[in-house]
Amino acid sequence: LCTGYLEKKGEQLLQFNYNIGSNVKVRFKSHCILTKIEKLHHKMVSHMYIGKNSFVTYEDEHFHDENGGIFVETITYAKLDKNAFFQSKFYATKTRIGRINVVMDFDIDDYAKADLESKIYGKKDDKIDIQEILRLNGQYASGIAKSSIFATDSTQANVINEAYGNGAYSKGHIECNEVVKGSDVLVSTVPILKVVNEKSELTHEASVGRIRQDQLDILMSKGLDEEEAINIIVNGLIS
Repeated sequence: LCTGYLEKKGEQLLQFNYNIGSNVKVRFKSHCILTKIEKLHHKMVSHMYIGKNSFVTYEDEHFHDENGGIFVETITYAKLDKNAFFQSKFYATKTRIGRINVVMDFDIDDYAKADLESKIYGKKDDKIDIQEILRLNGQYASGIAKSSIFATDSTQANVINEAYGNGAYSKGHIECNEVVKGSDVLVSTVPILKVVNEKSELTHEASVGRIRQDQLDILMSKGLDEEEAINIIVNGLIS
């Protein structure tokens, strides 16, 4: 899939409905190229059903104009039937973001699994909002939601990760890593874990703030200066 926009200004609304049957394997690769644009509101709403025993991966990479006039909303609602697997990878690390709002809301049935990953690089006065929701409704349902953000200059980033353990023996893990560089950066992460079924298990891990000094020291001991060491660590985080 490839999405773009040819005008300098405008509004773009995309609606996708995916109905994926049982016992199939599907791989999606999407590029959203919104360059040479002064001001654009791009909104994508996706509804996806994945049938029993099916395997689906979706990789979405964004390239935005460097002037920061892009506002992107990407919203995905997905239902995973019994023993289905879905993997999502959302990357926006090569160019400026402008403003972005990512929402992923997943209903996960018996033995099904969702693996969600978002990586975003914020520069100048970019604004980043991420909300990832795992609804572990089935028995032995499982899910992982992982967000990695590198926020520089005066970037604002807000991440909300949610996991709901509704099914017996369901397992969920949410993880957020936000690395900052710049005195005007403002970042936050909010984990929401709610166990409804006593046999469910949910875990959370978060790291917010500057790059750890011990990581820098190890690389600098090998002959790198601080800036080079920071770049290696950041590239490892968001590549």
